[in-house]
Amino acid sequence: ALSPLPDPLALLHEPYLAVSTGGTTGIPKCAVHSQYTYGGNLVNYLAAQRIDETDVFLMLGQFFHVTGYMPFAHLAMGRPVVITNFDAERTVRVIVEHGVTGFFCIATMLPRLVEELRTTATQTPSVRLVGYGGARMGEEVIRAASELFDADLVQIWGMSEFGTGTILGPEAHREAIAGERPHLLRSCGRAGLVTDVKVIDPDGALVPQDGTTVGELCHYGPNNMLHYWNKPDETAALVHDGWVHSGDGATWDSDGYIYIADRIKNMIISGGE
Repeated sequence: ALSPLPDPLALLHEPYLAVSTGGTTGIPKCAVHSQYTYGGNLVNYLAAQRIDETDVFLMLGQFFHVTGYMPFAHLAMGRPVVITNFDAERTVRVIVEHGVTGFFCIATMLPRLVEELRTTATQTPSVRLVGYGGARMGEEVIRAASELFDADLVQIWGMSEFGTGTILGPEAHREAIAGERPHLLRSCGRAGLVTDVKVIDPDGALVPQDGTTVGELCHYGPNNMLHYWNKPDETAALVHDGWVHSGDGATWDSDGYIYIADRIKNMIISGGE
């Protein structure tokens, strides 16, 4: 007799994938996700990208990294994904050749793409959405990317431990670039669709939402990882009462916009790593 199939719902909370992260020590760890936590992350990302039936996504990051989940949102919507290693000239050529409508890049990539478009005067009419994240971005680069790509922008703050945490969407970018709320270009956005964030002091109390008081940025939601692979002590140190303590120093304002100020747990990032 055939063995009975496992209950699909029972598998939702089992380990599904592990995403590499260097953390603050530089020693690699793996953030273990289930299909449930991964699904929560995809919901946030779908809300950020607003994928439609015309989209062609360009994958520029590494698949072992937190960015590796991004193409699967487009594949889930039946849209094609183009994959290439990053080089500014090659990337622009691939965008034009394949009619790419959107991509996500880390902070070190976007200035190089802006410079490539300025130098070559290449037009990219297919692009409708440029995503960026990974570090604070200069306002001049954001404005230049909006103009040269003639596209909307979206910023995502996140970690391998939960994926997408906050989103600064196209509407906020448009307002800021138009001069209505220019300070938003310094923000990484507000909590994602299915998540919550807070900024706390060392005692765990919320800091004032005054845009100046720095605390630690924490994340809560169905996209939080299950645990670090074989590292129970590191897991316990990171997650408290369901909240992931990011190690990012941040402020927030009365509208819930987050502004990254510094790292509480210092680390060196080179090329997004």
